Amino acid sequence: TSEEVTEEAKPSKEVTEEKVKEMIKLVPIEEVYVEALQAKHHIIDWKVYHEGQRSYWKITRLGGSSASYQFFIDLLKHLDMEDLNQLWRLVKESLSNRSPTSEKEMELWVELNRMYEPDKEDQLWTHTQNFMHAPVD
Repeated sequence: TSEEVTEEAKPSKEVTEEKVKEMIKLVPIEEVYVEALQAKHHIIDWKVYHEGQRSYWKITRLGGSSASYQFFIDLLKHLDMEDLNQLWRLVKESLSNRSPTSEKEMELWVELNRMYEPDKEDQLWTHTQNFMHAPVD
């Protein structure tokens, strides 16, 4: 009835013990389904693979999962800063002992090197920095 509706619609400062018990319902732990959040594994390896005339980087993670990227921009879109830091460490470690054996290895080293150890004498880097920080007219 309309009286019951108006009575329930009024905010009550006091909540009865029965209503509190209704609001609190304990669920036994066996009934709770716990789904683990997706764990992100660290990058542990990288390699260059070739398929016909195409070459791409294969990035392998600790859990065994891997992803392949043909273009550096795609790699940047899918890796976060922590991943990029780890990849840069692995690339530097790998190429400190030997020279790059393919253009794809060289490309990865050059692009990451530009990001992490920019050369102030590099005209492309200097031009890009000037463009990015120049006042807009």
